[in-house]
Amino acid sequence: TPIFGNKWILRWESDRTMKEKLMREAKLPVPKPVLEPKDIDKLVIVKRQGAAGGKGYFLATNQEDYNKKRNQLITQGVISENETLYIQEYATGVLAYLQFFYSPLKEELEFFGADQRHESDIEGMARIPSEQQIKTNKVPSFNVIGNSPIVLRESLLDEVYTMGENFVDAAKRIVSPGMNGPFCIEGVYDENAKFTSFEFSARIVAGTNIYMDGSPYYSLLFNEPMSMGKRIAREIKTANETNQLDKITT
Repeated sequence: TPIFGNKWILRWESDRTMKEKLMREAKLPVPKPVLEPKDIDKLVIVKRQGAAGGKGYFLATNQEDYNKKRNQLITQGVISENETLYIQEYATGVLAYLQFFYSPLKEELEFFGADQRHESDIEGMARIPSEQQIKTNKVPSFNVIGNSPIVLRESLLDEVYTMGENFVDAAKRIVSPGMNGPFCIEGVYDENAKFTSFEFSARIVAGTNIYMDGSPYYSLLFNEPMSMGKRIAREIKTANETNQLDKITT
């Protein structure tokens, strides 16, 4: 059955090592990976494989901290004992999830919008004084609960398009036919407005639901309300009418 987009790239998204390889090929600035818990010498974030929605992620500062929190999450049934975890240096800054759409019919990249994700209970823990946080002995979760819109400074948009274009080009080289349709580059902006990307999603993401009547950026491209779902439908309709479905499906 033909699927809109590139179903092969989902394999790269679900495997942390493959994901990092594609991101580096796209020249995205990524956090340094930590291969073994014994090599942890600064703040890191420990992630599960695949799209776990942030559940089971945790922070650690050294091997002892890593083992303690990992064992605690295993005991709670959040992660399994034989689960392969991925460790990378923790990038601090303002969260920004950059939403794109690439049209192989027009060979154009469109920037749809940006959002932030709200995660529980790490955000709630931030409102508790450090003294009480320590006493709770709780491993905070990064479970995604919802999304809110953000509008980026105009001076950042040139780099946003460059990152999106580089990702599309890298995907064409590595995972044919490339990154067709919606995708998201996820990361943080630091105090110098430098972006570090820690994830990508090779598909439509939940944050696009914020813009069901269209985003601020899409209002400049279309003279009608355009959601991401409608944009996908428009691409499929155009491909069908012009006998180009093979360009947008795998």
